[in-house]
Amino acid sequence: MGMKILYCASVPSHLKNFHLPYIQWLSEQGCEITTLTDDGQMLPYVFSAEKVPFTKNLLSPQNVKSIICLKELFLKHSFDLIITNTTLAGAVVRAAILLTNKRIRPFVIHICHGYLFDERGILRKLLYLPPEKICAAVTDLLVVMNKEDERIAQKYKLAERIEFVHGMGVDSERFKPNSGPERLSGFTFVCVADFTKRKNQPMLIRAFAKLADKLPDLTLAFAGDGATMERCRRLAEKLGVAKRVMFMGYVADIAGLLPRCDAAVSVSRYEGLPFNIMEAMLCELPIVASDIRGHCDLLENTEAMLFNGEDGLVKKLFETYNAERRRVKYPNIGRYTLANVMREWETIYTRQLQKVKAGL
Repeated sequence: MGMKILYCASVPSHLKNFHLPYIQWLSEQGCEITTLTDDGQMLPYVFSAEKVPFTKNLLSPQNVKSIICLKELFLKHSFDLIITNTTLAGAVVRAAILLTNKRIRPFVIHICHGYLFDERGILRKLLYLPPEKICAAVTDLLVVMNKEDERIAQKYKLAERIEFVHGMGVDSERFKPNSGPERLSGFTFVCVADFTKRKNQPMLIRAFAKLADKLPDLTLAFAGDGATMERCRRLAEKLGVAKRVMFMGYVADIAGLLPRCDAAVSVSRYEGLPFNIMEAMLCELPIVASDIRGHCDLLENTEAMLFNGEDGLVKKLFETYNAERRRVKYPNIGRYTLANVMREWETIYTRQLQKVKAGL
């Protein structure tokens, strides 16, 4: 029997959207993979699936119950390697490992997809940094994807070892520039993101409304759904721009949508290394994005428009609309493609598998 790996995330869609190539590769190396998510959904290439509910509130009693359930799981099964993802699942799973009284514990890799705090936000730092520092005691390897997260991890010693990768890899075979005439109506800014407070869509709607009278052919398309979508729809109606804002809901074929738009925009408050920006880069769209980590890493030394604050967003939207260039080459996107990133992850996983086998 091969090495037993527990691959964890809060929801199965995270593993399905970002990790299947790596789960497949590990399976092909002879590893027996069990996934752990909030609903226990079976995915391709895995041996079995476990279900443990997670609650977004880090301090929720439900998460304490989940830690107890995980302790029992770890006492029952002997995993050689545990790979955790996302802030919530990463903290809960590693806390359970920390509290499990076993003579030999598994090797632990935590993949950071973006810390939910930085040095400027004191309250968020007080909430999210302590669990990461506590979990550092059982984090053998921490993998980060942007320079700011790497700096934070090094400053607070959040793992025994820290490595940097260029994300999870974007599929350059699917996302390509438009070679045909088919377009959405008018000049269309597209925002691809779930509707959450973190994605900050109300700011974009307000900025769009300030330009609507000046630019009568301007339209805004939202691809995604989520908890704050109806609130945003009502805001568009209140500001009188509802007829020019498209709420498209979940869009399965983002690769088909992006090339039909004129520019992409992201107004997120914080990110790790966002796929929506990488996908827009592959489609050679002009990009307007908030000046935050993740965005800065991807768009460094490019012609993208980074902004601060709502007035800054209005200005950059206007400048992008008036720019002569409708397609932009991003030479640095190659380092983020799946082909390149797959090699980085294969190197990391090969090294860890060898260490686990050697008992190091």
